[in-house]
Amino acid sequence: MAYKRATKVRYFSSNHDNNYLKKGNCKEKDCIDITGSQIRRLLTILDSLKDIIPLMLRNPNTGNINTLSNLMNRLITLLNELKPNSSAVTYLITTAQSLLSSLTTTLLPPMRLVSLLQKLINRLILLITLLCLNSETYILLLKNLNQLEAILAQYTSIGITGATGPTGATGIRGTPGPPGGPGVTGITGVTGPTGATGVTGDPGITGATGSTGATGITGAAGVTGVTGITGTTGVTGDPGIAGATGITGVTGVTGDPGIAGATGSTGATGITGATGVTGATGITGATGVTGATGITGATGTSLTTNSMFAGNTVGSTILVVLGGTSVPLPSNQNLDSFTVNGTNTTFTVPATGRYYITYQINTTAALLAGSRLILNGTTPIPGSTISPAVAASSYNNDVIVSLTVGDTITLQLFGLLATVVLTGGGSTGAALTIIRLS
Repeated sequence: MAYKRATKVRYFSSNHDNNYLKKGNCKEKDCIDITGSQIRRLLTILDSLKDIIPLMLRNPNTGNINTLSNLMNRLITLLNELKPNSSAVTYLITTAQSLLSSLTTTLLPPMRLVSLLQKLINRLILLITLLCLNSETYILLLKNLNQLEAILAQYTSIGITGATGPTGATGIRGTPGPPGGPGVTGITGVTGPTGATGVTGDPGITGATGSTGATGITGAAGVTGVTGITGTTGVTGDPGIAGATGITGVTGVTGDPGIAGATGSTGATGITGATGVTGATGITGATGVTGATGITGATGTSLTTNSMFAGNTVGSTILVVLGGTSVPLPSNQNLDSFTVNGTNTTFTVPATGRYYITYQINTTAALLAGSRLILNGTTPIPGSTISPAVAASSYNNDVIVSLTVGDTITLQLFGLLATVVLTGGGSTGAALTIIRLS
């Protein structure tokens, strides 16, 4: 199966942890510590998974199995360095160990491998919502995981080609029949003994050239990576050294005292003499005692506290109408301070601010439906609508929008009358992520 790999996301070039972590004190109750070096290792593992998964699903040979097993061992090592008492880290380690065990003990069926990889990605999405990250780094990690989900989605609706069965045994050659008149050429049987050369027949008419097949549909362009953070300005150099003061002229010889005359009137004040040479700098005194450490300031406000994720991995059937039908998202909900209605379709915003919203929809069959985000039940959010010109089975979009506390967000399919089935079996049929930026 042909696959166009998603564009790689550019990493930050700086090694400074502040480019990845939350500003201020990030020792919050549910915030898991992670260093800049550990984030770079996680990004390298995710990028390597985007290379090996398509190869593994097409050809599960020993080399590809060893490469995927090595990546799982590196991921488990990294996770063991994080917060040891976090259930999210523990569950993710267990999932990675289960996948590693399946790779090393059995010949893993392709669909079972897809299911285990999707479970691993779902656990990683949950983990990054609990890490001490700034919003840009969170979005960077989320986009890498969304690209991995898009790769797996292509293997859930189309089955992997099975191995070619063994060639059957050659049948027993029949007894030669009597010569007959020229007839329609039969199917070539097993080669018999070479007979006498027959009369050469007239050449047959050349068949017409078959028509050229239609050109395949061009794949969708990959998502543009997030622009890296501008590096910090360099330190200003020290001022240059001041020039030395000129040497004072020699004082003239004092003449003999003259006869005291009458006191004259006071003359004008003479010109001030040149400044003398500055004396050498005295010895620096001993360093004073260091003062006591000040009280730690209050923890700053975390904007990404107002964030949520919800998905659909159960393969729901949706009756789409022209005006739009809401997509239910009952799976893997991590709502933070957001709330959801009883049908798992409408999510209420807990605080006013600027929000980053991203969604995806994966269906079992290509269709000409459109997708969009709806604000407060009626208004399409600008920039969120996808209206494909040709039938599609995968939808992915993101926007940044200002929202007010109490606003509601809904994910919709619209534009035709049809029954739509989402991919299921543990794979992501639909997902919605909302993150407060400011």
